[in-house]
Amino acid sequence: MTIIQHVRETLGLDPTSTDFGAEVKMLITASISILVQNGIGVPNFELSDASTWDDLKDTTAKSNEQFSLVPTYVYLKTKLAFDPPPQLSTVEFYKEYTSEVLWRLRAAYETPTIREEVSTNEFL
Repeated sequence: MTIIQHVRETLGLDPTSTDFGAEVKMLITASISILVQNGIGVPNFELSDASTWDDLKDTTAKSNEQFSLVPTYVYLKTKLAFDPPPQLSTVEFYKEYTSEVLWRLRAAYETPTIREEVSTNEFL
C-alpha cells in the first residue's frame, strides 16, 4: 500500500479513489516535509502516487526503531488539516499527541540508542 493510500484509508476515504486527491497529497507532503526538516526520513523526499513508507525511511540513519511512529504523525497532521474533529477537546488532544510523536521521533533520530553507546564505549 502506498503512503497516499494508507493515509486516505485512515482518514476514512476510499484508498483507491481520487476524490480530494490533490488536497490530501498536499497535506501529506507538508507533514513529511516537517519530518524531513527534523531529520526524520530521506532528505529531499518527493512524494509520488507510488511512494511507500519504506521509500521514506532513511536506510543510512543509525536509528530507525521508532520509524513506526512516522505514519501516525503523518496521519494526525493530515487529519487535523483535512478533517478536524468537531470538539475542541479532541482537536487539542490530536495537537498534543502530534507534538509528542514528533518529539519522540526527534529524540530517537538525534540520540544514539543504548546498544550503539555500549558497542562504541571502550570502557565496557
